[in-house]
Amino acid sequence: MQQGHHSSRNSSSGFNGTLAGKLAAPAVSRVTSRRDPESDDRVRMIRVMMQAVDKMMTRMGIVPTELAPQA
Repeated sequence: MQQGHHSSRNSSSGFNGTLAGKLAAPAVSRVTSRRDPESDDRVRMIRVMMQAVDKMMTRMGIVPTELAPQA
């Protein structure tokens, strides 16, 4: 079950290539469009946390579910 748009990327492709990144992207762009410095910092913190989680998952060999081979 391949999905057309990001299926060729691997899990180390960075924030927007991850499942978490795809889920967070709409919220992130919605928040950053209102130029509020406080939520900008919050978004940056969330983004860094997401990247850390993704790196950890990649290191442990866990792949986002949409990229995992179907059993």
